[in-house]
Amino acid sequence: MSVFLTHNNVVVKCSEEYSNSKICGKYSILSKKGKFGEDTYVNDNGEMFIYKVRPEFYVIGSRLGSLSFRAFCKSHDLFSKNNWNIHAKNRKWKPDKEMYVEIYEKDLDSCETQEKQKSIDAFIVYSKYYNIRGGYEKTSKTSFGFPVYHNKEDNKYLYRNKYCWGIGPEVTSNYMYMKSYDSNYKYPDLADWTKAGIVVKPYIESDLDFNDSNDSTIELFCDEEFPANQESLGETNDKNVSWIRATKLQPQNAEMVLFHDVEPNDILQGGLGDCWLLSAIAGLAEFPYYFKEKIFKTDKVSENGKYDLQLFDISKNKWVTITIDDRIPCCEKKWYDIPRPLYAQPHENEMYIILIEKALAKACGSYSKLCGGYPILAWMVLTGCKDLQIWGKNKRKKNWIKRVAAIDKIRENPWNFQKMWIHSNNDKNNSEQMFKFIDNCDKKCFVMAASINGNTMEKARKDGLIERHAYSLLRVYEDEKFKLVQLRNPWGNSHESNLDWCDSSNKWKEYPQIAQKVNWTNDPDGLFWMSWNDFISIFDEIQIAAIKMDKQNGPSCGGMGPIQGSGGPKA
Repeated sequence: MSVFLTHNNVVVKCSEEYSNSKICGKYSILSKKGKFGEDTYVNDNGEMFIYKVRPEFYVIGSRLGSLSFRAFCKSHDLFSKNNWNIHAKNRKWKPDKEMYVEIYEKDLDSCETQEKQKSIDAFIVYSKYYNIRGGYEKTSKTSFGFPVYHNKEDNKYLYRNKYCWGIGPEVTSNYMYMKSYDSNYKYPDLADWTKAGIVVKPYIESDLDFNDSNDSTIELFCDEEFPANQESLGETNDKNVSWIRATKLQPQNAEMVLFHDVEPNDILQGGLGDCWLLSAIAGLAEFPYYFKEKIFKTDKVSENGKYDLQLFDISKNKWVTITIDDRIPCCEKKWYDIPRPLYAQPHENEMYIILIEKALAKACGSYSKLCGGYPILAWMVLTGCKDLQIWGKNKRKKNWIKRVAAIDKIRENPWNFQKMWIHSNNDKNNSEQMFKFIDNCDKKCFVMAASINGNTMEKARKDGLIERHAYSLLRVYEDEKFKLVQLRNPWGNSHESNLDWCDSSNKWKEYPQIAQKVNWTNDPDGLFWMSWNDFISIFDEIQIAAIKMDKQNGPSCGGMGPIQGSGGPKA
């Protein structure tokens, strides 16, 4: 395997045996650094990524940050020789002594490079620091014979002094916020910014043209029933919204795809209070086949932006087709921006989450009508399940009481996710019985969610948990000593728990055998474990769709009053 670096591009070449493998080909550097601060790369078709899973463990895999990968190198140095292994056809790892990584130093004085740079009048800087990142346009000024570039928004300059390229508040050789490492490069995108922790890319207008005119050869579909306007947004405070085609959301880094390997960590909430919906989707994402085979009738990226999805209409008692276009509401885009969706976020370059959210928004009338709701209602329209249960905690009697959805009342307004009617039920479970019940639901592959009561929507607690916010309840673990449950916050970040068995807990070091059994990882991805005793003392409600989600063959459904839903935007 050989990797050739041409400023921000990488080419992976394999030994002859694997020359046709998906891991081979051209890769582009991502603006997002890896977990350990390393540069990360994605290939041109968006199917493979280069990143680290440990400080001294480089991998090539189909999902950035995933512990499932196709090739690995046990070294902190990407260019270490004789350390690469490939996942062979027999599902075993095969070392290949011919595989290695090398850097190709491009001839910076070549005509090709110089002509390319002459045509570039602006650069984009990617950084975690808001006052540095953004677009830098070429000015009439020079520094040591090189062009000076200006970020008008933050009044910062990208320029070269005698020794290196850098970014500073003014054009001076004495002070820079950020400096490149290598002094020999004539152009800022070719310099080594590793120590500065930033990425500099040339701005190419065609790459950042997100308008439909870019696809002039294809007549793009525009859904007149759910137009790209304020009416479809509904009663939100979002103004100056840019509606961008989903395929344009990551044009420089990777081609957008509909699916990779569907999993709960794909689900990322944005600025819409639909945690109930996204936690429900995360629960279903444990069964990867389902979205591909049941929800999406359009099962690959559509050239004209038209997608057909199937949802269950309880009022008609049948599946119906919801047709949408792929225009996604995004934050107002500046000239140098890659647009960011306002609401559900695409995971890497996957589109299925944002399209499901849009289909539900169309079904109920607007995006704003997704603010607040119930996971079990989402499961009803996504699976057709009618056995919908809510188990509420009776704090005084220290038991759990079952209530069931009143399907006849829900039929009257099936797309109102913010109100639900329920029937009382005499079923009760104490703490021990409830754990056995949840364990049995997990074994049957039912989908579950949990929430904490509170007076304020999305209020953060001292234990790291969030009140009036829907969590996916994903897994149960029990041995002779411990009872644990796994949950996921749809925000998909470090807002998890700080109790025993949280990601930073010493429990995992004390009991490494448990960490191994549950495949524990310490990642800021919203996924976390907690003890059953902590869970029942904190959480007030568990919602269950009693539908057996078989991972291979598909699902099978094994006085009244309204109750209040959960929701609230991401903090």
